[in-house]
Amino acid sequence: MTPVYVVTDIEVDGPTPGVNSMLSFTSVAVNATGENIDEFEAVLAPLDGATSDPDTVAWFKTQPQAFAAATHDPQPAGDVIKRYVDWAHNLIGDPIFVSHPMSFDGAWMDHYLRNFVNIRLMKGPWTGE
Repeated sequence: MTPVYVVTDIEVDGPTPGVNSMLSFTSVAVNATGENIDEFEAVLAPLDGATSDPDTVAWFKTQPQAFAAATHDPQPAGDVIKRYVDWAHNLIGDPIFVSHPMSFDGAWMDHYLRNFVNIRLMKGPWTGE
């Protein structure tokens, strides 16, 4: 196994996947020595029926440049996630998802992957990739 660490950071408009939306994310693929292999970044359109958390929106108002970057030119979430999976599958090596905190960023990525391409990031005794 040749690991490729897919280091990921997300921006969201609230704390709960599905109730709120992921605004954007970036993944950087690095090898075991930390060498940058490739990058993927995208801005996602809000999920149908999702709402923005007022506290998160209030925080983003104090960070106008971050909000602008996280929301500029959004693409349909399903299209983004399909492109992301293609990107990850074309990396040379075995992708290992990395984020901090994994319980937050990983749960969001798992939600989007599960809902749009039927892939589980958070493996368990259920079907997943």
